[in-house]
Amino acid sequence: MIEIVKINEDYILIGEDVAIGEFGHITAHLEAPIAIGKNTVIGPFVMMNSNNHNYGYINKLIRDQGHTRLPISIGEDVWIGGRVSILYGSIIPNKCVIGANSLVTRHDVLERGGVYVGSPLKLITCRR
Repeated sequence: MIEIVKINEDYILIGEDVAIGEFGHITAHLEAPIAIGKNTVIGPFVMMNSNNHNYGYINKLIRDQGHTRLPISIGEDVWIGGRVSILYGSIIPNKCVIGANSLVTRHDVLERGGVYVGSPLKLITCRR
């Protein structure tokens, strides 16, 4: 079972022949959709969230500081291993591999066909 929060065609776009493993969690928003390209394989327990809490003011409750929302883009023919977290604003190009237990953030600049692992994310090789 995968839990998809706030889904409709305006929030989460899933291409043809996408496989999503069990126990994942996808949260998207109208102003920050999530797009998953065709032929992508997503392992179990993967979390994607196009929303982040603002937290900059110590004298104000975090829940009262609003949110930052940025879209997530996952290309075609991508493999995302189990227990990967993909945060708001992340862009994963076509043909990439993201190893299990990795963290993808908006600060990561990935190249097409790269194989990445870890937190922080590190390029270990490229697909040929």
